[in-house]
Amino acid sequence: MLYSHRMMDTQSSSFEPPFLPVTPRYASFWRRLHAYGIDSLLITILCVLLEWQFGSVALAQSAPDVAAQIQALIDAGLLPADTNAQNLHATLSTQLSASLSWSNVILPLLVSAAYNIVFLASGWQATPGKRLFNAYVMHANGSRLTYEQAALRHLASGASTLLAGLPYLTIFFTRERLAPHDMLCDTRVVIGRTTM
Repeated sequence: MLYSHRMMDTQSSSFEPPFLPVTPRYASFWRRLHAYGIDSLLITILCVLLEWQFGSVALAQSAPDVAAQIQALIDAGLLPADTNAQNLHATLSTQLSASLSWSNVILPLLVSAAYNIVFLASGWQATPGKRLFNAYVMHANGSRLTYEQAALRHLASGASTLLAGLPYLTIFFTRERLAPHDMLCDTRVVIGRTTM
C-alpha cells in the first residue's frame, strides 16, 4: 500500500497521523533559476498582451488629437505657416509612442509584483514556474505566506536583482539554500509539499 503508515493498528483502535513531519528538501539554485526563467517568460507575455491591448488603444486614440492640435497651432500662427504638419505629426507620434515607456518599466514591475504576490500567497504556494519544477515557498514554520509576507519577499528579491543578482549566490553556501530575501522574510523554498 502506498501509505502504509495510514493502516490501522490492529492492536489499538487508533490511526497514525496521515503525514509525518519530514526533513524538507530545499530547492537548489539551478531549480530556482529555471523556475525564474519560466516565470519571466510568462510575465513578459502578460506585459506584451497588456501593452498590445491598452498601449495601442491609447496611441490610436491620441493620434487624431495630435494631428488636430498641430493644425490648430499652425492656424493660430503659433507655428510657422510653412511647417509640414505631416512630418511634425509623424515626429510627435513617434515621440508619443516612445513616451509610453511606462509600459517598458512600470507595467512589468506591477505585473511581476501582482504575479508573484498572488501566486505565493495562494493555495499553490508557488508561481507557475516554481510549480513546474516542484518548488514551493512557505514560511519557515511550514505555513502558507500571507499577502504581506509575499509582498515583502518580492520587494526583497527585487533588491537582490538590482545588485546584479550576486546576493542569490548565498543559495550555494547555506544549508537550507537561502537567498537573502528568504533570510529576511524567514521563508523556505522546498521541493514538494512537506510539513516542517
